[in-house]
Amino acid sequence: MNEKTKTVLSKIRRFKKAVYGAAAAAASTAVSIPTVFAAPANVDTTQTNQVVDIVVWIVIIAVAAAGAFPSIVKIAEGVSNEDTRGRNAGIGGLVVTAACCGAVYAIKAIYF
Repeated sequence: MNEKTKTVLSKIRRFKKAVYGAAAAAASTAVSIPTVFAAPANVDTTQTNQVVDIVVWIVIIAVAAAGAFPSIVKIAEGVSNEDTRGRNAGIGGLVVTAACCGAVYAIKAIYF
């Protein structure tokens, strides 16, 4: 294994750790959200709902950008090198990214 491969693998490991940490933070936040946003009767929560919508869309765009761009690059490399495994890996990455975006939207729909 050459030095460039080792560097790339270490960056991937660090990115995975960051994703796991973000997922844990999001899960703990999602558990506490219903108690935070429980509003008494006759209270207008329109502005809070708008802020939540904006934050959810920012998260969806960030997840899509973090997953889709590398997957598209992987597909392009696989097609140009005639490597079906690389192309299929890119397609799989796009599917996982779409599932994550759908999960973020589902969390919004369930809790808000």
